[in-house]
Amino acid sequence: MYENNGKVIWLKDVANLLNGLKSINILKAACETEEARIITKSNYSKQQDDLPDRFVCKCKFIFDYNNIQNNLRDDFEALISRGDFLEFTLSPKEMEHIMRQISTTPIEKDITEFIIKNFKGSGLVRMNLRTQWKAFNTYHYAIAEDRDWKMEIDAELRRVSKIRALLYGLIGNEAVRKVELKRLLIKHELVPSIRMAEYKIKEWIFTDELFEAIPDEKNGFISLLPRDSWKPETI
Repeated sequence: MYENNGKVIWLKDVANLLNGLKSINILKAACETEEARIITKSNYSKQQDDLPDRFVCKCKFIFDYNNIQNNLRDDFEALISRGDFLEFTLSPKEMEHIMRQISTTPIEKDITEFIIKNFKGSGLVRMNLRTQWKAFNTYHYAIAEDRDWKMEIDAELRRVSKIRALLYGLIGNEAVRKVELKRLLIKHELVPSIRMAEYKIKEWIFTDELFEAIPDEKNGFISLLPRDSWKPETI
């Protein structure tokens, strides 16, 4: 803030930054609605003793992140109340539309349609722009090595995380109650206790390995697929 005072600071993927009380308090002071936003020495760490005792912050901030879960809800709400907050989500159909718009060449269009057709709703691959970008690179590798690009992309995208493979083996693409997944985790001796099962499910929701119908609902429905992809008969 001191070195870039007066500039727009874009903080991208800042989950860790927004999980600490000290950092949130600094940002609250920097984003205060008063005309003079004062950052004082009490906000600094020991590594910043060379800064002046106080300075007026003239920066503007953009916080860009996917998900935040912490125990500082009141402080976090106080921070976001100082600016404009926009929650931007895309349904699978909207994501497919954007992927098609990005595809500019005939081969990119073919690759994109191949991804959508073969992995839509499978639970193995999340449809996103990183998936598409990865497939484009795999195509170029396949051509350079004189390989079948469809087989290479299929093999690449099926290398799913161990967590998603584990969960797919337990619940497939169905939406199930949290208590049912807890029961399966304990039954298959994947966790030692109900408390650990609850912890694991919360962790997987936080890392987007699982999706829930209603956030923080105690025994709500969860699935490997985003809520917009669920079929009516699954819940």
